[in-house]
Amino acid sequence: MMRLWDSLQALPASARALVVAAPWLGSGQSLGAVQAAALTGFALSFGDRITCHDRCPDCDTALGVQLSAQALIAAQEAAPEVAGTLSHDGWTVRYHLPTQTDLARLDRASGPERMRRDLLRATVDHVTGDTRTHPPESLPPGVVLALAERMEQEDPLAAAEMALDCPECGASWQSGFDACAVLLARLEAWARRTLWEVHQLAMRYGWSEARLLEMAPVRREAYLLMDVP
Repeated sequence: MMRLWDSLQALPASARALVVAAPWLGSGQSLGAVQAAALTGFALSFGDRITCHDRCPDCDTALGVQLSAQALIAAQEAAPEVAGTLSHDGWTVRYHLPTQTDLARLDRASGPERMRRDLLRATVDHVTGDTRTHPPESLPPGVVLALAERMEQEDPLAAAEMALDCPECGASWQSGFDACAVLLARLEAWARRTLWEVHQLAMRYGWSEARLLEMAPVRREAYLLMDVP
């Protein structure tokens, strides 16, 4: 984990959340697969429980939500393959699920409507209708909606949301969940805390960083709590 943290420091802040899941990413490259990889890294390093925080949009009450990393991973693992064919209203669409590479190629300054069209072109590999080949942008809105619903089913963690209810005012809303950002924040806090512990113990006992990083966290904490004459 410390080597991962080291490697992220060479990247701009905007890119770190995109690569923090790389050590646990298998062959699947969809957005949901990347989120599942981040959850795997979180579970292995910090445990199953994830605590998320949000504020009510109506009364600003702070909320804490507990999630299970393993339960979210299981939802992604139960999804079908990451590419397929959709037949709807006489149209046949061959597609693949959006990847980080697809998103990175989008011009975010072009506006949401242009970005949606560009993402459609990036993820639709072939379109036929009335026995003829068509460009992706020629798909009717109903087919595009059916394709979006299919992709959501096949990649459930790609745009995961939490359904929240405020205990104070009763408001309900959807809050986005980004496992890569969660892992990155937890890794950053863990690394800073670990470096502080290493610094304190190295100053006190003269031990090397390598020796201190090999030491179990509970052992480092025990030494930090000792009174030194």
